[in-house]
Amino acid sequence: RSGDDPTLQFYNLNEAGLTENNPPGRGLEFEFKYVPNLNWYFTGSYSYQHNEVDIVGITLDNFTYMPNTMVKLGANYQTSDKAFSLGLYNNFVSTFNDDLTQIITIQPVNSPLQSMNLLSANLNLNLTKLFKSEMDEEAILNFYSTNLLDEEVNYPDYTTRLLNSYPGRSGRAIYGSVIVNF
Repeated sequence: RSGDDPTLQFYNLNEAGLTENNPPGRGLEFEFKYVPNLNWYFTGSYSYQHNEVDIVGITLDNFTYMPNTMVKLGANYQTSDKAFSLGLYNNFVSTFNDDLTQIITIQPVNSPLQSMNLLSANLNLNLTKLFKSEMDEEAILNFYSTNLLDEEVNYPDYTTRLLNSYPGRSGRAIYGSVIVNF
């Protein structure tokens, strides 16, 4: 343990109670990928974790700040000639845990931590193939979007643990590009 400041104390592994009899956490994870044909691709995963520890006589559930549940799902479609492709992916993250507020003071500066759905999409249009052009050059139009649901994304203050959260990502964003191969 370092210092007498109760807002920021460090513990050695055995002092924090992380021993064989009191492990840092348990969890499970499942993942799948499914490709029914050359046009479709599906992917997903589910993970769950829980941790509990006794630190200086106080039992803390989920002391690592990590969310208990994360679910990721995605689907992609692509035409056989690769003229068009569209992918949609969603990442659900349950609320980040903040059980340390029981033993340290955290200033409520930003929005509280909350669960979030981060939906993204990617659209590719190969204009040369779509319009069956005889051009030697290949023109590809791409649109990529993140956080389509415009979720407020805040993360725990992992480093100093003095703030309740800090902004982690921008709101909805859409990007576009044109690629010309010659």
